[in-house]
Amino acid sequence: MSELRTLYHGTSATFGRFSLDFAVRPDMHGNGALGVWLGVDKTLAARFGDRCLVVEAGFERVYPMPIDELALLARDFGRLAGDMPDDEAAVAERAYYRAHRERLLAQGFDAIDVVEVSGETHMMIALDPEKLSIQGRLLYHVTPEANLYSISKQGLLPATGPRSADLGEQEPAVYCFPNREAVEDALGNWLGDRFDEDEPLAILELQVPVGSEAPAELPGAAFEVVVAERVPPEAVKAIYNEDWTTRFWPTAAPVPKHRCEIEIDTDDIEGRLSGFVVDAEHRDIEQYLEPRLGGEDCPDHEAVGELLRQRGGRVALLKSIRVIEDARGEGWGAWLMEQFIEQATAAGATDWLLVCDEEELQQPGFDLSAWYERYGFQTAFATDGDVGLLMAKGEGLVEALRQLHAEFECEQLAGYSLAPAM
Repeated sequence: MSELRTLYHGTSATFGRFSLDFAVRPDMHGNGALGVWLGVDKTLAARFGDRCLVVEAGFERVYPMPIDELALLARDFGRLAGDMPDDEAAVAERAYYRAHRERLLAQGFDAIDVVEVSGETHMMIALDPEKLSIQGRLLYHVTPEANLYSISKQGLLPATGPRSADLGEQEPAVYCFPNREAVEDALGNWLGDRFDEDEPLAILELQVPVGSEAPAELPGAAFEVVVAERVPPEAVKAIYNEDWTTRFWPTAAPVPKHRCEIEIDTDDIEGRLSGFVVDAEHRDIEQYLEPRLGGEDCPDHEAVGELLRQRGGRVALLKSIRVIEDARGEGWGAWLMEQFIEQATAAGATDWLLVCDEEELQQPGFDLSAWYERYGFQTAFATDGDVGLLMAKGEGLVEALRQLHAEFECEQLAGYSLAPAM
């Protein structure tokens, strides 16, 4: 009966499944040809490449190989190779270890435990790559401590934040680091300079599917890894302080439970944004929604308010965003929106609402709803008269609002069918 184990594999290669092609590394001793080397500890595995893969292994029978036996294999081959030229020796060495691998497989073993002198096992070798399944890749994301509560509710959303322009991050995404070394290098240099000295930070260890990330070159840094999709809370496998001590999700938002006003102006009055964050049960939400959802074509403010109360948490509401005509197209709207997202997140927002006014005059070719979508908002339903769109973001919020609208339409149809004929 196979025993499932979670192991780690460090590599600089990109692949979706294991084979012996990825077992031998150019900078590794020929015993790499024994099979796929795996770390019991992720920190050790990460030393062997800039990608640390999380691997599920189902081994039937494991051969315990003392480290001295592994060294003996190397000495035996050294005697066999003699004065063989280097290129010939490299080919012969791989063949030598592959032959040893085949002998172990013939005896019914499908993995090796490399047993240290202390009796501990830090590395394993999979003799049969088919027994390995890649579960994801480990990445690391740095965020202010104040964001943890919101992330615990809605995950990490693709976005560009207030530091994005300085760092060359132009597309909405979750920006990560491939390993701990890259985190420490960034915090000790370019990234650390972007945060206030007294602002506590948290480091999130993420497990993301292989293929959801793409490398991005950044000025002033070796590189980051870009994840284009939302990273759900369950993908956060560990949370660390800056000294790599372990911490946990906060159990409450790091702000008092009251209304938090958000008013943002550009330096030269090119634009202005107004919004606020409140607890889901606060009556200000319905006051915000009433003039925007009035009429007979969509659920009213009370129905949406009740839905939000049932969800709990805190709600961010965008009242207005304006950029003067002469400054449009220069990125001021994006800057205002990024500031709003950061400040609302710091205030504990878990759900977000805005009404997109499609009748508002825009520059030719500018799609306002598509612009909001860049920041994670999706259309829930059209407001009265199809003039505006109620847009939202938050874990499951859009789906819940669409279901509310569908139920409203069914009730309307039922009401029409029951009306007496004139």
